Amino acid sequence: IAREFLKALGIFAYEQDGFEGDDIAGTVALMAEKAGYKVLIYTSDLDFLQLVNDNIHVNIIKKGLSNVTTMTPKLVEETYGFTPSQIVDYKGLRGDSSDNLPGIKGVGPKTAAKLLKQYGTFDNIIKNAAQIDGKIGEAIRTHEDIGKLSRDLAIIRTDVDLPFTIDEMIYHGYEFQNISSFSQTYGLKQFITRVAPKWKISELSNIDIPIKVVTSLKGVDCGRKIGLALDYIDDNYTLGAIYGMAIYNGDTSFYITLANLKKDPFTLKILKDKDIEKYCFDYKAIKVALSKNDIAIAGLKFDLLIASYLLDSSIKNDVQAVMNIHGIDLDGGIETISLFETEDSSKSGKIAFYSLRLAKKISDELKKMALYELFESLEIPLVDTLADMEIEGFPLDRKILDEFGENYQAKITDISNEIFEMVDAKFNLASPKQLGDILFNKLGLSSNRKLSTAVDSLKEIQDEHPVIEKVLEYRKYFKILTTYVEGLKNHIYPNGKIHPKFNQALTTTGRLSSSDPNIQNISVRDEEGRAIRKAFYYPDHQYEILSFD
Repeated sequence: IAREFLKALGIFAYEQDGFEGDDIAGTVALMAEKAGYKVLIYTSDLDFLQLVNDNIHVNIIKKGLSNVTTMTPKLVEETYGFTPSQIVDYKGLRGDSSDNLPGIKGVGPKTAAKLLKQYGTFDNIIKNAAQIDGKIGEAIRTHEDIGKLSRDLAIIRTDVDLPFTIDEMIYHGYEFQNISSFSQTYGLKQFITRVAPKWKISELSNIDIPIKVVTSLKGVDCGRKIGLALDYIDDNYTLGAIYGMAIYNGDTSFYITLANLKKDPFTLKILKDKDIEKYCFDYKAIKVALSKNDIAIAGLKFDLLIASYLLDSSIKNDVQAVMNIHGIDLDGGIETISLFETEDSSKSGKIAFYSLRLAKKISDELKKMALYELFESLEIPLVDTLADMEIEGFPLDRKILDEFGENYQAKITDISNEIFEMVDAKFNLASPKQLGDILFNKLGLSSNRKLSTAVDSLKEIQDEHPVIEKVLEYRKYFKILTTYVEGLKNHIYPNGKIHPKFNQALTTTGRLSSSDPNIQNISVRDEEGRAIRKAFYYPDHQYEILSFD
């Protein structure tokens, strides 16, 4: 049930055989910190205090969320008399009955804190056990092994090899239908009302919408504002593969196929008339897709995607997820006036309808939250700019990338051969299991992390054998080759350009991101990143490519 509940809420969940949840949580905390996030862990388990630093804080839950203490490095020391890094040493001395850690018999909390203050670490206490008088010294000397075991068992691992990134864990909100289904299954009638968004426009849900399939908008009065939506053949809107378009004029949604749209001067005139306000969901995708079909559009007034994102940046950026917030099912409540209706025409007609009809009340919510000026003066103009950037694309010099690829492949081959010679064996360097077997079983290198070959783990034992440095070097060039050199080449269109998507409504922080391909992470700080950037060019210095952060 817990798994179903998390899935219904859209919350990322992960479990892995052989590891405790603490170890996975600890690893994720450090991953998030390295990605630049401030981390807050909610738990009643004091073991997590060992992770506390300037960027990772722990909210200790005492009696529900109404009684929570945020533990910082300073507060940990003030409360317990020792630092977060000494938590596991404390557990080694004192033990913990809740985790079945015996510790060293006879050592109480005050004595443990006193010893740590005097000697610093558990290992130093053991080294100086002969100088500790009385029963405490005798207990430490007698139960040293039990203390070490208790200490080691209290350590939360932070190096579990996890098959996902922090970006994949980002919360994008829930789909209301999933919550509704889960609540009905388990009889949680009150839960639905608790999770319903405050800005839900419920009075517009579940109404019949007239849809009319036409070959032209000749004679149709569209006034000065319309709702519109496209039917996409392919989810990748940059391909421009569409069935047709729906336009809502305040009375009826009219559906026109792409073939008819291209030859209908009335529809084309409406689309490119900037004085006719356009209301839609994801105008950028619409503009890019239409441009691929040599169709111009102008006059964006309201983008339901951007408005919803400003109200709640955790919402998943697809149209049904946004409609779910308002209790709207895009597959129901449709009255089609034609013998040629299709599921696609009906759905797009409904999106066009709601894009226009939801705009007023959502705009009012933006004004209440003092976000409307941002929406109107910055976000809406930016939609057009980003669409133009996607349409224009970036020229890439394939020859430069090919040269990079050849150089890096040669380096990878040379480094691989050096590694094979150093360990006297050939194996798959891309396999963590085979690499771990060579390093820890064949070479006998130390590993207190269950044969982890993660970068951080390898750096810890880098001085034990020169092959570690070579492995790290191999990984560096392999990542550059596969992620950037080959990755960029795979996205080059026949026109010699890449056309990355610029995501305006994706990150919870509000910053822009790019995808297909991701060009924002090409470093300017190292030689390899700067070299790859040289592949981006405009002939005859027609334009300059600028990067703003």
